[in-house]
Amino acid sequence: MRFLRLAAALSSGLAALPGAADAASHTAGATVVVLNGLAGDVESERAYEEQTKALLERLARPGSRPRALLVLTDAPARVSLPPGVDARVDTISRAAVAALDLPKDAPLVVFAWGHGGAQGATPVFHVRGPRVTPDDLAAVVGARPARVWLFFRGSGRFAARLAGPGRSVYSSDDDVASSSDPVGLERLLDAWRTREGDDFDALAAAVGRATAAWYAGQGLARTEEPTLRAGTAAPRGLADAPVEAAMQTPAANAPASDAWADIQAVAASDFPGAAAVVLRRHVRTTIADSPAVVQEVDEFVQILTPAGTSAADVAVAYSPPSETVRFDDCELRRPDGTLVRIDPEEVRDAGATPADGYARPQQRFFSLPGAVPGAVVRVHRTSEWRTFPLPGVLLDVPVADALPVRELRIEVRTKAGAPLHHVFTDGVARAPVEERTTYGLTRSWLLRDLPATPPDPLAPPETAPRLLLSTFDGWGAFAAWYGRIIREADQLTPELRAKSDELTRGAGSDREKVERVYRYVTGLRYVAVPLGVNSHRPHAAANVLKNGFGDCKDKANLLNALLRAQGVAADLVLVPRFAQAYPEAPGAGFNHAISRVALGGQHLYLDSTDPDARFGLLPPGDPGRRVLVIDGKTSALTELPSPRPEDHRVVVTGTLGPAPGGGLAGTLTVRPSGYWDYALRAGARAAATTPTLPLWDDAYRPVAGAFALVRQSYADPSDLTVPFEWRAEGTWSGTGSVLPGGARLERVPFVLPAEWEGALHARRSGVRLHHGYPLVLEQELTLQTPAGARALLPDAREEASGPLRYRLAFAPRGAGVVATLRVEVASGEMTAEQSAAFVRGLRALWDALSEGIVYRTS
Repeated sequence: MRFLRLAAALSSGLAALPGAADAASHTAGATVVVLNGLAGDVESERAYEEQTKALLERLARPGSRPRALLVLTDAPARVSLPPGVDARVDTISRAAVAALDLPKDAPLVVFAWGHGGAQGATPVFHVRGPRVTPDDLAAVVGARPARVWLFFRGSGRFAARLAGPGRSVYSSDDDVASSSDPVGLERLLDAWRTREGDDFDALAAAVGRATAAWYAGQGLARTEEPTLRAGTAAPRGLADAPVEAAMQTPAANAPASDAWADIQAVAASDFPGAAAVVLRRHVRTTIADSPAVVQEVDEFVQILTPAGTSAADVAVAYSPPSETVRFDDCELRRPDGTLVRIDPEEVRDAGATPADGYARPQQRFFSLPGAVPGAVVRVHRTSEWRTFPLPGVLLDVPVADALPVRELRIEVRTKAGAPLHHVFTDGVARAPVEERTTYGLTRSWLLRDLPATPPDPLAPPETAPRLLLSTFDGWGAFAAWYGRIIREADQLTPELRAKSDELTRGAGSDREKVERVYRYVTGLRYVAVPLGVNSHRPHAAANVLKNGFGDCKDKANLLNALLRAQGVAADLVLVPRFAQAYPEAPGAGFNHAISRVALGGQHLYLDSTDPDARFGLLPPGDPGRRVLVIDGKTSALTELPSPRPEDHRVVVTGTLGPAPGGGLAGTLTVRPSGYWDYALRAGARAAATTPTLPLWDDAYRPVAGAFALVRQSYADPSDLTVPFEWRAEGTWSGTGSVLPGGARLERVPFVLPAEWEGALHARRSGVRLHHGYPLVLEQELTLQTPAGARALLPDAREEASGPLRYRLAFAPRGAGVVATLRVEVASGEMTAEQSAAFVRGLRALWDALSEGIVYRTS
């Protein structure tokens, strides 16, 4: 379709729009021509679609509606008109521009943006086929009054050709074409929303100043020179033009954007127990070249209860300098329908960038006023990686979180033919809807009525599902890349060789050498820096040795170098600690690094990060993870060994007798191994600051009475050469009671892990106890018989199957009673079905422990 003689057709459709006659906007009642040029790549294609959509939404507002609207674009099929707007949409070309025959009885407003360039000495605007020249556009405008917005390189030459009496022309540059595509159109769309009543010249001044502020805020040299040509006056630079504040902070009664049109509030009774609900979340991700990644999130959250008002406190983490984040809309709709908005440009970083050489995530934070039950918060933000710090892109999109979600739409656009691996971590196969565009492929998923997954300290890791995205060709490609970047980090220097010889001098075997080096590296100070997009390559082993500190990959790399100096093969291993890696998403999920050592014909995995982990123990977050070994040969994931119950044991012995003031008094000796040795060492470090509390106070609880510490002693927790041991002396209160007839009931103060009590609460998912480790808990407590009393002992109790197995027995021994309890949990990580069986067994065990010993004196 060509735009020939459209005046009658268009005016019949738009002339009667409400507000057109008396609206204040410079587009109200005008003939508006939208010219969007050739995208040329998937990044520009995405941006042009979003910009066209936003521009049409502005024009759809009653105060801005034109008399006639014509849209020429390279992808007319992807233009969606907002409600209340009629327009003719067609493919842009030089011929189509030349064929425009516009009404002569209405003012003209032109919006033109895209890519610009030059053909010889002639500036051009890029469309398919012959390019549009300044003369082409001048012929469209003719001699009529006009308001023209030009956002493309070389637009200043076009503006000079269009300038004249009765016309105002904004151009993104002046005499010299900018070196990159301008950002001014985004600033116009932002300013127009809150300055709808401004005339063209005032709005242009605001856009020019906002453009300069954007470059300053990004720390970039400004590459465009916003310029206004008003009538026959000389061109005026707008970058430093004084303008009023673009919007109030906060602005009450601000006009709502069209994004609110279908946002309907819900009843709090529909979501019992929820403090707030996500009405709609739309996540759009574009993966291409420049920028490498753009991720836009537009979310509406309704506050249901006073506790839900925290939804108006917004914090977003990002990772500069690779990643930038901007807020496009920060709005709150009150229950009475009024809208409060803060200026997105006023959202600032919280906290300073560290100066220690390690890049850490930063945070942008703001709070919206007026948060009450019934209010709806909208946060619309865009994150951008101009260049991604990896040869492939790794991203994840949260699917569910602490709030229920009514609607989630995920869109991922890639270049046509580009690889994209994707997997949902909950194991549910969800096939995307695919849509091909001129330059790319969009995959989309629509999910509805997602239940909340609130934080639960006893839930297995990754209970909340995510969508993982990867553009790596496969695990082999990722491993090869990582192997290349760490190739020079483990070079042996004379200092490293000397230190390795010093540590291993006199060792009788390779295993002893490995143990000595491991203890040394584990004892070095740990600097907590995540293995994320900011930091992938370990620092040189020689520098880590010199500094005496490092993060996980630094320490693992140093361990490997010191071992190789002794001829022991060792490789770096990437680990998704407290998470998981997936075969379907190569490269995603790693936040930790450990070592794999070849010893005695077998592979031994060592984590040198944690100073409380003895040799051979994989500390919390490691066991059972799918990992990637960087050895130059491995091209698939390897699973770390899961812990065996017999390696993770706690042996408790004690002698207790009647205390002078009532209750029991005595001593305990605790000898742990495996994870439990690790946990008590950590408790001993904490107990150093609170010596009046038992070091295992947070980990264990007596099942009867309360324990009061008198004194305690334990081994040096930093000495990993010897097993840990804890001795305590104290008293127990509340373990006994007097029965009718003068007999006394004494319950034995066995201990059980404190977190087991939390497992009794109702839940939908399984439980994860003691960081997933198994437990063999063996207790032998000798209770001295009160003078002149004889003991009546309960029967033995036993459960030999299920996830919780135990045996409880009592036997006389000399002048007392020995009570023994053996408890075994084969795995601390359980499914929902296993968790239910565990809870049944735990209740039976507690019932058995409540019986106690009855003492009679006659």
